[in-house]
Amino acid sequence: MLWRVAAFLAALLLLPALAAAESLDWSDIDRAALDAVAAGDTPGAVILVGQADRILYRKAVGSRAVSPTTEPMTTDTIFDIASLTKVVATTPAILVLVDDGSWISMRRSAAI
Repeated sequence: MLWRVAAFLAALLLLPALAAAESLDWSDIDRAALDAVAAGDTPGAVILVGQADRILYRKAVGSRAVSPTTEPMTTDTIFDIASLTKVVATTPAILVLVDDGSWISMRRSAAI
């Protein structure tokens, strides 16, 4: 599962840099998103590739809701990513402190 997500994100990050023409083949990124949905790694995804002020490719796959009823994903779906702050911000900050040899130790007990 993790390699599929990594490949999907890498494709999203690299495609704008490679976009020299309007007629690019987006089938690989479509396939990665559809495979992730089919494997159950995610219920759906929105793909958006841009370059400067242009949108080169936009597509929605899968579902944006699965309960209580299934709703198809749309390109204007708004995602709530508020709960990612703990993972995206705190974890790297703690690891920097551990790497610097600061007062944080991965081996020391958190409770006194």
